[in-house]
Amino acid sequence: MIELQWRAGLDDDGVAVVRALASAAAAADGSAPLSDEVLLALRSPGAAHLFACSGPDLVGFAHLDPEGGGELVVHPGHRR
Repeated sequence: MIELQWRAGLDDDGVAVVRALASAAAAADGSAPLSDEVLLALRSPGAAHLFACSGPDLVGFAHLDPEGGGELVVHPGHRR
């Protein structure tokens, strides 16, 4: 079962799991799934981050910019 949770202003652990997810997707896809702007905004309290977790594992991540727009990444092992 996938659990969804909104977060803002990620701590070191939150940043690390998002970066690990992005690295797994980049290895599978051949390109970075998240822009540098999103990676720099992970700690920002003004941004909205949606975590999709299967047990303890982060399997999906979405970043919503407060000014509009967003980016999404799903772990390659959890895509259909």
